[in-house]
Amino acid sequence: MNKQVSIEEKVKELISKNFFIEKEIIQHNTHIMNDLGLDSLGIVELWQLLEDAFGIDIDQDELRKVLNFKDTICYLSILIASKACRLTVEDETKIKNLIIKKLKFYSCAFITEANLFDDFGIDSLDFLSLSMEIEYALNVEIPYENWLEIKTTQDIFNLVSQFKRL
Repeated sequence: MNKQVSIEEKVKELISKNFFIEKEIIQHNTHIMNDLGLDSLGIVELWQLLEDAFGIDIDQDELRKVLNFKDTICYLSILIASKACRLTVEDETKIKNLIIKKLKFYSCAFITEANLFDDFGIDSLDFLSLSMEIEYALNVEIPYENWLEIKTTQDIFNLVSQFKRL
């Protein structure tokens, strides 16, 4: 079972157990409020459960962007990945926002294991620009040859984390 699936299954289990919703009806396009019937208080309760379950802090401003189950899984994946590589929430947010800006969207396509070039279609010039923007925003210098090894957004988190500590 890959990491993405385990996060998805854990979230389904939390929703099912705490809100008495059958796991089978929770699909990627399931809208958190409209399809699951959670009101604003239910959503706050869900996020608190997720914070406790995954040991993360959820940015309240980001919650407005997360509408369906698929986006929820992606957002959690980003937070968990940034926690694993020990970036601060501020640094993780800067990197995430730079990537989103470069890709010109916010959606589940931001899965940390997705390939920047094959899955996102980012070209070498955009990638070069992105790497320079990340270095500038985080005040870190990363040798060019290290950037050549990057394939996924998780790789970016790990690389920046490695050089932020040096």
